[in-house]
Amino acid sequence: MRSLNEVRIVELRPITLGQVIHKGDFQGIGKAYSKLSKWAKQNGLNNKKVNKTLTIYQNDINEVGIENLEQRASIILDKKCEPSNEVSIIEFEPGKCAVRRYELNSFFE
Repeated sequence: MRSLNEVRIVELRPITLGQVIHKGDFQGIGKAYSKLSKWAKQNGLNNKKVNKTLTIYQNDINEVGIENLEQRASIILDKKCEPSNEVSIIEFEPGKCAVRRYELNSFFE
């Protein structure tokens, strides 16, 4: 099993994501995940092996500062879903990404 602190560079395949964008300090990402979780439940996205969650960091805190840090609370979609006022649907293009694993046990509860 890989360490939770291990950062890997991986080649990602194209994936469709539902996402909620949060701009600002790290504490606010929890609210974004709460909105995403509610939407995911409404859309029947409850397969823990397929509908994995991930946080995408759009920029570097060292370059933009905490007030402009953009994080995207995201879930992998395995079926067509409609966006909402708070959740957008994006096609994540394949390419190299830095990946670090973090356990979030309460998302599907």
